[in-house]
Amino acid sequence: MDNFAKKESLKDIVLKEDATSEDIKQGEIAALKTKIEYHRRIIEDLQAKNHKKKIAIIWLSIVMGLLMTTAIGVAVDMCNLDGKYTSNLFGIGNIEQTTTQTMTENYEHEDEIEKQASSNNSDAQYILAMRYYSGIDGYQEDKVQAMEWLTRSANNGNIKAMMFLAQMYEMGDGIEKNNQTAFKYYFTATRQEDKEALYKVGKYYYEGLGVDKNEEKAIIYLNKSADLNYSPAKALLDIIKQNNVHQQQNTETSTEQ
Repeated sequence: MDNFAKKESLKDIVLKEDATSEDIKQGEIAALKTKIEYHRRIIEDLQAKNHKKKIAIIWLSIVMGLLMTTAIGVAVDMCNLDGKYTSNLFGIGNIEQTTTQTMTENYEHEDEIEKQASSNNSDAQYILAMRYYSGIDGYQEDKVQAMEWLTRSANNGNIKAMMFLAQMYEMGDGIEKNNQTAFKYYFTATRQEDKEALYKVGKYYYEGLGVDKNEEKAIIYLNKSADLNYSPAKALLDIIKQNNVHQQQNTETSTEQ
């Protein structure tokens, strides 16, 4: 009877892990929707200013197509039966809703943006990077130039640039995939208490991506993110907790046998 109860208990744990992983998937997809909305606002603002309707529509279609493809990957690859969390989601959960159009309004003339960017203005550098990345406002799409200006902006403390760079390295978007560099930028962004950056650093520590695996450090960063009400962090903490309970029960069972 005791053995039957233990088997049922382990089954319940697996089911709970699966349910918690589903919560992570939903949280990450919600973050994905936020990013889609962010890009939609950028496009609408640029469209209103420059009357480049065709370019805006094409860009929106490309962005949404890529993001939805990623969402499908998340749904398929989200978890396995042992409860280990895996994800290839490229998402921005908490980007400030300040568009590059709004940022551009801080400059009296268009050519002033390039001048300010060259003078180490991090906002101007970020605007210029986004123009090269997206191929908008008369700029040819150029991921190399985008990376250069994003790097300069990030090195000058711009958190939007840090997060965008980290995700480009995480996904191999225009650059060779590099988890170590992605971790470096996420880690730097945590100094500004960015809740997604805190979550990403915790996740990287938990999975050993670009850094030595360290569950204790993972829990510290995930707790900080969860305290800022970031749902994916809460869900991953639940999975870690359930995994630890599962392992403890397996150890107890082996000892009794």
